[in-house]
Amino acid sequence: MLYRWVEQPTLLRSSVAGSLFGLTMVLKPEIMLAAGLVTFAAGAMRWYFRRSIPLAALVAWTGCAVLPTLAFAAYFSAHVPWRTALPFRLPRVAERRLFDPFHG
Repeated sequence: MLYRWVEQPTLLRSSVAGSLFGLTMVLKPEIMLAAGLVTFAAGAMRWYFRRSIPLAALVAWTGCAVLPTLAFAAYFSAHVPWRTALPFRLPRVAERRLFDPFHG
């Protein structure tokens, strides 16, 4: 999907690519890193070939990338406090992994 987006960033492709990227933001940090690197590489390819990304496609990608995280947080905020429901709390995750020897 990302390859097709690099070739021609239509609104549909941008929305799907952004949604897939957004879904990775609710997963483990190493998966977030991998998705970020692949997405960065796709943007670098567009820049290398001197192709600009249309503003509408960029807005669609960004909006759809945020939606899964907001949906995840909204769903879980019904059961836990809002701040706890946010999945992207990287500093707290990194702190727990560094200082908790029992965390796997």
